Amino acid sequence: MSGNCPAGTSRSPRGQPRLLDAAPCTAAHVTPRISHHASDWDAVIALVAVSAGVALVPALALINSRHAVTALPVSPQAPARSIYAAVRNGSANAPHIAVALNALRTAAAKLEIGAS
Repeated sequence: MSGNCPAGTSRSPRGQPRLLDAAPCTAAHVTPRISHHASDWDAVIALVAVSAGVALVPALALINSRHAVTALPVSPQAPARSIYAAVRNGSANAPHIAVALNALRTAAAKLEIGAS
Protein backbone atom coordinates (compact mmCIF):
# COMPACT_ATOMS: atom_id res chain seq x y z
CA MET A 1 0.00 0.00 0.00
CA SER A 2 1.33 3.45 -0.81
CA GLY A 3 0.00 6.95 -0.70
CA ASN A 4 -0.06 10.10 1.32
CA CYS A 5 -1.09 10.43 4.93
CA PRO A 6 -1.84 14.04 5.92
CA ALA A 7 -0.19 14.60 9.26
CA GLY A 8 0.59 17.42 11.63
CA THR A 9 3.29 18.19 14.12
CA SER A 10 3.54 19.79 17.51
CA ARG A 11 6.50 21.35 19.22
CA SER A 12 8.27 19.78 22.16
CA PRO A 13 8.71 21.80 25.36
CA ARG A 14 12.07 22.97 24.00
CA GLY A 15 10.48 24.19 20.78
CA GLN A 16 11.83 21.38 18.62
CA PRO A 17 9.37 19.95 16.07
CA ARG A 18 8.12 16.53 17.10
CA LEU A 19 6.21 14.44 14.60
CA LEU A 20 3.18 12.87 16.23
CA ASP A 21 1.33 11.30 13.34
CA ALA A 22 4.04 9.49 11.37
CA ALA A 23 4.01 6.24 13.36
CA PRO A 24 0.50 5.12 12.34
CA CYS A 25 1.23 6.09 8.75
CA THR A 26 4.50 4.18 8.78
CA ALA A 27 2.76 1.14 10.27
CA ALA A 28 0.28 1.28 7.37
CA HIS A 29 3.15 1.60 4.86
CA VAL A 30 2.06 5.12 3.95
CA THR A 31 4.41 8.10 3.71
CA PRO A 32 3.17 11.10 5.72
CA ARG A 33 2.85 14.40 3.87
CA ILE A 34 3.40 17.18 6.41
CA SER A 35 1.70 20.37 5.27
CA HIS A 36 0.88 22.18 8.53
CA HIS A 37 2.71 22.73 11.79
CA ALA A 38 1.12 23.82 15.06
CA SER A 39 2.40 24.16 18.61
CA ASP A 40 -1.02 24.25 20.26
CA TRP A 41 -3.59 21.43 20.45
CA ASP A 42 -6.46 23.82 19.78
CA ALA A 43 -4.73 24.92 16.58
CA VAL A 44 -4.22 21.28 15.55
CA ILE A 45 -7.92 20.56 16.16
CA ALA A 46 -8.86 23.70 14.21
CA LEU A 47 -6.82 22.46 11.22
CA VAL A 48 -8.66 19.14 11.37
CA ALA A 49 -12.02 20.97 11.64
CA VAL A 50 -11.37 22.80 8.36
CA SER A 51 -10.37 19.56 6.58
CA ALA A 52 -6.66 20.43 6.50
CA GLY A 53 -5.67 16.92 7.60
CA VAL A 54 -5.85 14.40 10.39
CA ALA A 55 -3.99 14.29 13.69
CA LEU A 56 -3.46 12.18 16.77
CA VAL A 57 -4.76 14.25 19.67
CA PRO A 58 -4.82 13.39 23.37
CA ALA A 59 -8.34 12.99 24.77
CA LEU A 60 -7.78 15.84 27.23
CA ALA A 61 -7.24 18.26 24.33
CA LEU A 62 -10.73 17.51 23.04
CA ILE A 63 -12.62 18.11 26.29
CA ASN A 64 -13.05 21.87 25.90
CA SER A 65 -12.60 22.10 22.15
CA ARG A 66 -14.95 24.50 20.39
CA HIS A 67 -14.29 22.89 17.00
CA ALA A 68 -16.60 20.34 15.40
CA VAL A 69 -14.45 17.24 14.92
CA THR A 70 -15.04 13.54 15.33
CA ALA A 71 -12.69 11.66 17.64
CA LEU A 72 -12.11 8.04 16.67
CA PRO A 73 -10.19 5.50 18.72
CA VAL A 74 -6.88 4.37 17.28
CA SER A 75 -6.81 0.64 16.79
CA PRO A 76 -5.70 -2.04 17.15
CA GLN A 77 -3.23 -0.46 19.58
CA ALA A 78 -3.59 3.02 20.99
CA PRO A 79 -0.40 5.05 21.38
CA ALA A 80 0.76 5.16 24.99
CA ARG A 81 2.83 7.54 27.03
CA SER A 82 4.28 7.68 30.50
CA ILE A 83 3.38 10.63 32.70
CA TYR A 84 5.48 11.60 35.70
CA ALA A 85 4.98 13.99 38.60
CA ALA A 86 8.11 16.07 39.14
CA VAL A 87 8.84 17.10 42.71
CA ARG A 88 11.86 18.72 44.35
CA ASN A 89 14.46 16.21 45.58
CA GLY A 90 13.55 14.92 49.02
CA SER A 91 10.05 16.45 49.08
CA ALA A 92 7.96 13.48 47.91
CA ASN A 93 7.21 12.47 51.52
CA ALA A 94 6.14 15.94 52.65
CA PRO A 95 2.51 15.58 53.78
CA HIS A 96 0.99 18.06 51.31
CA ILE A 97 2.96 16.64 48.37
CA ALA A 98 2.34 13.00 49.37
CA VAL A 99 -1.42 13.66 49.41
CA ALA A 100 -1.28 15.18 45.91
CA LEU A 101 0.85 12.31 44.57
CA ASN A 102 -1.52 9.72 46.04
CA ALA A 103 -4.50 11.53 44.48
CA LEU A 104 -2.75 11.48 41.09
CA ARG A 105 -1.96 7.77 41.43
CA THR A 106 -5.56 6.99 42.39
CA ALA A 107 -6.94 8.99 39.44
CA ALA A 108 -4.49 7.36 37.04
CA ALA A 109 -5.44 3.88 38.24
CA LYS A 110 -9.08 4.62 37.41
CA LEU A 111 -8.37 5.66 33.81
CA GLU A 112 -9.20 3.20 31.09
CA ILE A 113 -7.22 3.24 27.88
CA GLY A 114 -9.47 4.45 25.08
CA ALA A 115 -12.09 5.90 27.42
CA SER A 116 -13.52 9.20 26.34
